[in-house]
Amino acid sequence: MTRTKLTRTFLAACSAVALSAAVYGCGGGGGGGDPEPEPPVAVDFSGVAAGYAVEAGTYQLEAGATLTVGDVTFSCEAGGAGCTLMVLADGTATYAAAGGKVTAANSPLYGERTAATAAVEAAAGAIGGLSVTSTEADVAAAQGALDAAQAALAAVTALPASEVFALQDRIAAAGRSLEAIKAAIADNRTHGSQLMAATEAVGAAELAVGALTAGSTDAEVAAAEQAIAAAEAAVAAGTRLTAAEAEALTAAIALLETSLAAVKMAIADGRTHAAQLGAVEAAVAAAQAAVDALERTSTDAAIDAAQALIDAAAQAVSDGTLLTAGERSAAVGEITGFMTSIEGVTVEARIHAANSAIEGLTAASTDAEVDAAQAAISAATAALRKVQLLTGPQVIAFQGDIDAARSALADKRTQIAD
Repeated sequence: MTRTKLTRTFLAACSAVALSAAVYGCGGGGGGGDPEPEPPVAVDFSGVAAGYAVEAGTYQLEAGATLTVGDVTFSCEAGGAGCTLMVLADGTATYAAAGGKVTAANSPLYGERTAATAAVEAAAGAIGGLSVTSTEADVAAAQGALDAAQAALAAVTALPASEVFALQDRIAAAGRSLEAIKAAIADNRTHGSQLMAATEAVGAAELAVGALTAGSTDAEVAAAEQAIAAAEAAVAAGTRLTAAEAEALTAAIALLETSLAAVKMAIADGRTHAAQLGAVEAAVAAAQAAVDALERTSTDAAIDAAQALIDAAAQAVSDGTLLTAGERSAAVGEITGFMTSIEGVTVEARIHAANSAIEGLTAASTDAEVDAAQAAISAATAALRKVQLLTGPQVIAFQGDIDAARSALADKRTQIAD
């Protein structure tokens, strides 16, 4: 049907109720003998898909003409009178009964928009439904949906450029998502094969190491070493393994290496263990004697010497690779006790030094002597702040001693000032 020239007018002064008056004009008067105008007829929208949009207004159509208003194309019946159409704000429409009949259908633009949008949404849904475990068929179906969306958009002729660009952007985004999930699927498959290879290699190493005994031959030990090396290589080649998987496999290999080392050293373990245990016992005894000799009057040199012996004992424990758990735990417990004691002695010595300095002050003491006493209190405070092993009550008690020293110094300051 050929479009004809259309005239559009908005109702301004005329009553919306008397639509048919548009055929006769909007006059307010009239003879009493004029026939009553027929009421307007509702346009049938049954052929229009839901979700359409129209622009309210009154339109004149010649017979046989069409008019597109928003997403709807209205047609005036051919071979008769022209049509007066009123499109209402609620999306419905009526036409004057005295004129031609008006029908409604989706506009070509609306049809294109609906088809293209549906195709794009179908592609986005298909791609969004993919996961790293999707099959090749799933991926092919998603690719087909994307191709269909591109074809649907390529077929449009009436969509505005802005809508075309928007749909193109959505298709491009869907394409990027599809490529990303394809890569993720490939990565997942690679990950599965790498995890299986690494797990099997670690399992083989566990069997080889587990079969060793103190009487195994050098060849059997070498075979176990080769199995461990193969497991390490498999884990290193697992570029798609997760951090947790690689960490767990690496930890298992580390345990195997420890077990292998234990077997290789089994013959020498007895002698080595005895030597290490003797070194620890001697170091702990030396540290014990040094700590026992400390008191609040001990010098910094004596405290440092005791700390050095404690550190030596800790190093001996660290070097004792063949100590049993019980031996190590006992030694560590003793060393921790020494460290606790030396913390207490250090703070106590600082407080004693501060109190001695304060007690030595007289009314004639100089500012330098007062400052020295203050510095001694600060040193005691600093020592207390460094402690890590003292109990809460011990810390509180020492803090009370420091506070008492501060109070005593304040009294001395007052005496000197007076």
